[in-house]
Amino acid sequence: MATCRDIVTKGLKMAKVVGVNATPTASEADLGMDVLQSLYRFWFSSGEFGRMNEVYKEVDYTAKEQDRVTATTGVVITRPVTYQDGSDSYGDGAKARRAPFELAAIEIVQDGAVSSYIWERTAWIELNNLSLNANAPLSHYGDMGLAACFSMHYAETFGAQIGAGQKRLADRFVSAFRIRRNEAAPRTPMEAF
Repeated sequence: MATCRDIVTKGLKMAKVVGVNATPTASEADLGMDVLQSLYRFWFSSGEFGRMNEVYKEVDYTAKEQDRVTATTGVVITRPVTYQDGSDSYGDGAKARRAPFELAAIEIVQDGAVSSYIWERTAWIELNNLSLNANAPLSHYGDMGLAACFSMHYAETFGAQIGAGQKRLADRFVSAFRIRRNEAAPRTPMEAF
């Protein structure tokens, strides 16, 4: 899996901010990390990971997929690694268990802090407070595609130039994770406004 630094470096090269054989300066990398973090926040808040169910809790709670849980101080919110799916698939009266659906989301709002998570392959991955050396969420769908999305977001923010090929690569990347998310489980699509 690519790191955030890998994505930022490739994306800055795509946007022609740094040369092909160059390494971003510390300030370019830090600014790039801010832009990458902004891209993840944008995708989460715009519904790329699904519609969120508003939940308010004053007692400990195990979050369900697609819950945005607002909790009071001291309340423990658990992000489970398995769910009961409600079926009796084994015929023994026991409920079948499954992992969360790929790219399902949970958001926890507590004490003024917001933590946004997606289920990626085998674990809940936090999209907030990433560092340059952290694994880049979604990079297993294609690090060059994620870097192209980053370069587009960077270009829109700072007026850098990107080509039509990078736009197509970014579009294919977003399509790939949308398809994977929709294949993982049937869900109600977002309503257009």
